[in-house]
Amino acid sequence: MVPDVLIISTDVLNKLGDKERTALLKAADESMMQMKDVIWPAAEKEAYDKMKGMNATVVDVDKSAFKERVKPLYDEFKAKDAQSAKNLELVESM
Repeated sequence: MVPDVLIISTDVLNKLGDKERTALLKAADESMMQMKDVIWPAAEKEAYDKMKGMNATVVDVDKSAFKERVKPLYDEFKAKDAQSAKNLELVESM
C-alpha cells in the first residue's frame, strides 16, 4: 500500500467557496492523519509479520546515525523557507 497524494491546482482551489475550500482542506488533513497514524502503521506491521513468517532475516536499523549525517542538509533546507522547514519537521517527526 502506498499513501495517496491529493493534488489540486491553485486555480481550482481558489475558485472554491470558503466553505468548500475549508471542507476540502480539513478532509485532506484528516486523510493524512489517518494514513500516517492508522493505515500505514498497520500495513507496515502486516508486511513485517509476513516477512518474519517466511523466515526472512529482518534487520531493524538504528536511524540515529542517518539522522546525524543528514542534519546539516536538513538545516540548510530549513533555512531556505518556512514551507521547507515545516515539511522537514514533519518528516523528522515520523
